[in-house]
Parts: sequence; structure tokens; C-alpha cells
Amino acid sequence: MIEKINENLINEIFKSAFKSKTIFNVLLENFEYHFLPTEEYKNIWKTASTYFKALNALPTIGIIAEDFKDNVKVLQALNQIKEADIIEKGQLIPQIEEYLKRVYFLNLYEEMGDYYESGNKDKAITALQKGAEHMSSFSLEAKTFKGVYEGFADRYIGRVEKNQSGRSEGSKCVFGIDCLDERTRGGLEKGKTCLITARSGAGKSKFLKWIAFSNALLGKKVLHFQLEGSEDEVLRLYDAMISGSSAYDIEKTKLTDDKIKSIVDAVNKKKAKNEDIHVVAYEEFGSATMAKIRSSAMEYIKQHGNIDCLVVDYLDECDPGDGLRYQPTTEGQKNKKQAVAKYFTNLCIEIDCAGFIATQASDIPPSIWNDPKQVLTRSNIGADKNLPNKFSAHITLNQTADEKKNNVMRLYEDKYRDHLSGMT
Repeated sequence: MIEKINENLINEIFKSAFKSKTIFNVLLENFEYHFLPTEEYKNIWKTASTYFKALNALPTIGIIAEDFKDNVKVLQALNQIKEADIIEKGQLIPQIEEYLKRVYFLNLYEEMGDYYESGNKDKAITALQKGAEHMSSFSLEAKTFKGVYEGFADRYIGRVEKNQSGRSEGSKCVFGIDCLDERTRGGLEKGKTCLITARSGAGKSKFLKWIAFSNALLGKKVLHFQLEGSEDEVLRLYDAMISGSSAYDIEKTKLTDDKIKSIVDAVNKKKAKNEDIHVVAYEEFGSATMAKIRSSAMEYIKQHGNIDCLVVDYLDECDPGDGLRYQPTTEGQKNKKQAVAKYFTNLCIEIDCAGFIATQASDIPPSIWNDPKQVLTRSNIGADKNLPNKFSAHITLNQTADEKKNNVMRLYEDKYRDHLSGMT
């Protein structure tokens, strides 16, 4: 008798497959209905695989639930899938492979036993040889290798269908700055990350909040991690953006009743659509790690669905959470920032969102920052000029003393992986 996959694992497998075409394709090629523990999961897999084959698009829990809105047991199973963790491909594929090898072994054992009991020893030996060869060469990891020429047609057809259906429209996360959005043809794609560099007090935090706010206005789901300053301070600045008022007027409650009413009406419409910026503030110094951020992001996905835009303010205040001790030396801090950057980028790829994070420039002499002809580059990043290598984009904020008085900021596009860079 074939061992069924336990429900906890199948929930994690389905949750992860609904986020990754690679994992979904592995299941399509290797899963059989009798592996699944109950009829509810069989119904879910049948609907999900039919949708995927027909549209070449990943199904969602909502799409499947619509087909089974009168089936309480299926809806309960879908809720368990929704609550499950997303497992990284590198961890999940080996688990699926180990299960399938156990299935093949049990099948082989039963087949050999049947031949042997019927007196057909030669067939039993042949079955053993073939089974052993199959199991020694079986690998799901090999199925994750992508052929460039081999997959071109399928990938292009998928893009055509995506564009024609309108699913690709609005998938990018904007900067909220016209020139940047025009240069990037609409902003940062999901799975990509942007590093923002500026001097202390030059506006990194404000820029990150503006990015978050601009995407929330477009109906994106935004998750903001504040690693410096209090939660109250962050929310007050967002309240100022929502109301189009100064942070001082918000703090001193100087808004008129009419203005408050119009803001509340607008906010309620956003809430009804489940569109919001959710803030997590680490107010205790040194308590923030990328491991905690990932855990919080996964919990957010369980409660609110996919994240469109992830904002972290800021990189220098974060620890990787990898258990390693980074020395307070230049080399130690360089390694720490590289580890945080790598973790952040991998997380945005894993959960398929656009990510924005800031870092502080090194001690820049006034001859550079106070010269309107000069701009900060990767060479001005504290401890590590190679940090932008981990990101899809790198933008620096530049402002002289006179420009600050006149409310002018120069943005320098130090790096775009997908577009021409070097513009101010």
C-alpha cells in the first residue's frame, strides 16, 4: 500500500507550488492522485493542474475556492494551504524527491514479491535491476534545469497570453518619481530589488516611505519594516502623506473636520479593498534580523495574501540572523552588509515582490556633496563599494546646502540591471 503524503507537507507543497512554476511543473510530471491524503486535496490538485495547463498561469487559492464554494471540506483544506509556510525550492524539491523514491521502492518491492511468489525468479531479478537503475538516476533537481532554446516557445506564448489577458499590467512597483518611473518603464519588477544610498539625514527614510505610499495609492500591498526610530514616528509621517499635511499639523491635530471626514472616507475605501501599508517597527536597537523579517513576511502572506512591495529602512541597522558573529571592523561590517543584501534579495525573489532598501554613504567631504556637479556613486557607500552588485538598481540622493533650501534633490541612477544607467 502506497504511503500517503501527510497533510502538513502537502499544504506546504501546494502553497509553494502556487508561487513557483518550477515547483508546479515538477508536481505535474511526478504527482499521482493516489499520493494525496484525501478527496479534498485530489479535487484541489485536479482543478489547479487543469487551470495551469489551460492558461499557463499559476492558480490562486481564490480561483480554486470559487469552483468549490459549496464544498466545506475543500474550503477547509484550502484554508490550511493558505495558512501553510512557503518552502524554498532548495528545501522542498529534496523532500518531494525523497517521498517519490520511497514510493518507487515500495512499488518495486511489491512487484518483485509478486514475481518471486509466482516462481518467476528471472523476472524478479530483471525488475530489481531496472528499478535499481531508475532509482539511482532519478533526480528532481535535474528537472529544475531550464533550457534556453528548449523553452523559448512556451515562455513567449506565456508572455503573449499574459499581455493579452492584462495580467501583466500594473505588476511593477513604482518609485513615485516621474523621471525614475519613465526611465524604468513603470518602476521595479517583482523579484527585483533597489538600493538607495544617501548621506545621513539626506532623505533615505522619506524616499522609502514615498515609494511605499505611492504603491499603496495604486492598490499595491506594501509591507514596511522600520529598523530605526519608533512606530509612532513612522505612522505619523504616513498620516501626513495620507492627509497631504505636515507632520507637525498631524501631531498637533490641526486638521479641519471636513478634511478629516474626506480622509476617513478615502481610507475606508482602501480598507474595503484590502489595500494598505503594514508597518513593523523594531524599536529596540540591534533586534532586527533578516531572519525575523522573513518570518514576519511569511506571516503577512498568510493573513493578507501576496506582498507587492517590501520596504526596509534601513540595511545598516539589520543583522542577517544567520548565527554568525561579524566583527566591528571594516571587513567585518562589509561581510555583514553583503549578507543582509543577499538575504534581502533572495527573500524578494522567494516571495515574488519588489524590494526597496537604503544604506548610508560614507563620510563624504563637502567638496563632493556640496558641489552641484558631483554625485554620490557606489564608491561612496560606507564599508563596501561592491554592495550594489547584489541589487537590480542603485540610486543615490544628492543635495547641496543651497539645493536643500530650495527643496531640490538630484537623483543619480548609478545602476540599472535592465536599463541604461548613469543619468542624473
